[in-house]
Amino acid sequence: ALAGRGQLHQRLRHGEDLAGSVVFVRFGGRLEHVCRSSIATLVAAWRQVSLDGPPSAIVSLSAGHTEMLYAIGAGDQVIAADAYSDCPAAAADLPHLDAFSPSVESIVALESDLVIIFFDPGGLVEALESAGVRSLVLEAPDSVDAVFDQMELLGEVTGHPEGASD
Repeated sequence: ALAGRGQLHQRLRHGEDLAGSVVFVRFGGRLEHVCRSSIATLVAAWRQVSLDGPPSAIVSLSAGHTEMLYAIGAGDQVIAADAYSDCPAAAADLPHLDAFSPSVESIVALESDLVIIFFDPGGLVEALESAGVRSLVLEAPDSVDAVFDQMELLGEVTGHPEGASD
């Protein structure tokens, strides 16, 4: 059965065994196939497939995820954020971009190695991939558990797993 990202995360959070399910992770222009039964192993598989190391230049086009990045200790890796990212105070000093009508050219000019978005406003992920920029789509969390799950994922992706578990 085909499920959206939100449905997949919900199924994973509730411990559903997805060993027989097919999950695809899009990254760097490639569509990678993984079969996993938990968020932790899915994150590990994504990281193994997708990252050479923690990103050093992150653009966050989601105010909530910007806050999470700072909360887990990855604030120094954030080089730009969406127009509504003003918390913590350091985020207000970053260059700001429009998350709803983002300019691929502006993002590419920042020389980021990872862009975090909460939705794809009309082909942004594909355009970034074509420009050689990696992206991670994390829907806005719909529960406290989902916030913690995403913080754990961001901790793994950014090299701050200990900050995400505190």
